[in-house]
Amino acid sequence: MISPIPLTLEATVDRSIELSMRKRLAAESILDIEDTDRQTPLFVKMRRQAARWAADNLLSLMQTQPEMPAHIINRDRQKLIETGRSGNRS
Repeated sequence: MISPIPLTLEATVDRSIELSMRKRLAAESILDIEDTDRQTPLFVKMRRQAARWAADNLLSLMQTQPEMPAHIINRDRQKLIETGRSGNRS
């Protein structure tokens, strides 16, 4: 079984979508997402909802400057800052 999110991440959990996951049984097969029909109603609906969310939140996303997690230090931190993934765009 995959471990639950630790309680220390409560703020993150408040803004998250919880997905229940389990390991695949040996007898179960999987379908590669590349092999699916992306025009099914579900895919079309998900694409439309994702596009709408992105459009509705674009300004907020562009202006956000999240704090760098304290546990990321040295080269890892510098690499994230240089690639712009820290939210600091100076």
